Amino acid sequence: MLEKSDIIKHYFRSEIRDIIQSLSSFEDLRRCGNGDNWAWYHNGKFERTDKKGPRYHIDPTTKAGYDFLVTQFRTLYWSLNFFKPDMFKTDFSKEHGPEISIRYTGAYMFGVDIDTIDHVNEHGTNIRDPHVKQAVEALGQYTVNRLREYAPNSVHVLFSGGGIYVLIHHRTFQDFFTAYKDGKEGESMDYWFNVLLDAVNALLSDIYEDFKREYPEHSKYAKMDIINNAKRVFKAPYSIHKRHPYAVIPLDPDNVLIDFEAATIPLKQDVIDMGKSWYKTYDTDNRLLKHLEDNYFKRAEEESCNRSYKIKDIDLEISPIPIKDNWPPCIKNMLALPYCGEGATRALFFLATFLGQAGIPEQEAKDIFYGLAARWNKPTANIFETKYRLLHCPNCETLRSPDNTGYPRGKSILGLGICKPDIRCSGLQKGNPIFYTNKEAYMRYLKKRLCKGIMG
Repeated sequence: MLEKSDIIKHYFRSEIRDIIQSLSSFEDLRRCGNGDNWAWYHNGKFERTDKKGPRYHIDPTTKAGYDFLVTQFRTLYWSLNFFKPDMFKTDFSKEHGPEISIRYTGAYMFGVDIDTIDHVNEHGTNIRDPHVKQAVEALGQYTVNRLREYAPNSVHVLFSGGGIYVLIHHRTFQDFFTAYKDGKEGESMDYWFNVLLDAVNALLSDIYEDFKREYPEHSKYAKMDIINNAKRVFKAPYSIHKRHPYAVIPLDPDNVLIDFEAATIPLKQDVIDMGKSWYKTYDTDNRLLKHLEDNYFKRAEEESCNRSYKIKDIDLEISPIPIKDNWPPCIKNMLALPYCGEGATRALFFLATFLGQAGIPEQEAKDIFYGLAARWNKPTANIFETKYRLLHCPNCETLRSPDNTGYPRGKSILGLGICKPDIRCSGLQKGNPIFYTNKEAYMRYLKKRLCKGIMG
């Protein structure tokens, strides 16, 4: 087991510091640093911030930012986004929402987390099982090969400590940020950036479905975690895993194989040397971007227009009187869960939107939300700030969908065992958990369905 002194000694090796900091910058852009997948901010003096104080993002390229992260936290994360300098001068206690992150983004390294499937413990814990390791490596190699069909020099790979990261170099999409920076076809840059995110996610999803069809023997051991979004984080190279005594190290994209000995702390010099030449190559011919524009942009735009979770301000109904009882069984059962493995992100998304529409005051809602996340020991990933009173609570059909396509994407709540309908639930038809608590909203919903039936 690694001691705190071992962790600090690792991060303060000069070559490791240099590699992490150099890979955290691009021209005048910087990645955001993050500690233990939840600590996004400092208080302006590189001290931990409370919920009421100033909240400044952490620039890991600075000595103060790097030292704060690696002395306070075990696992160092960084954003896939490269942000403009003003991002780090802004007090985010006064601003929130995904549009803020998009506004400051100047480049983006797309990635996919290839993880293990573990039906008993948290994913990643069983990576040393030979069948699991082989399946993760197979899915990693398959993903690399498919992406290289359009970007042969842009695909880079890391051992994440519990799985594999496959990454697309940010400069592969540099022309996108030039061509779309002022908007296009009457739509803003925010719109097109979300289209690009959804298009890449759709491509990765297609690759994953093809893999499962071609290699069914591996599909029960390995999976893709596909959530490129407005502010996504991965573990940084040479970061230490939150449980295992492993560091995140480069892998050969021509031969994706995990070497546990090479990743074990303390790292040998040759393993550190790999980082000096890692992530150096990329394509500028835009073949991958063109493939996405030709085959995925229209699909992403249609989904963006049709998603029921896409909010228009006039449509989001928040109860004027906080509803603090008579909550649906799924919410009650979720709040009683002592632990949540796979599916926690989707469950927390669901909770944040429910609390928002139920009219629960913000501080009280935060206490409920962050209390549950802390009990589960799960990252909050900016979920509350971007969902509470901003997005509709997903409907029952979406939450129960077994095909992982409804938003929020993720494990169906059926798999969590919290959906145990009672008599009142049976009357919701294809309704929404919020209707369980808000009879007036339910009656308006029924009236709208009736009118739609008469009109259509």
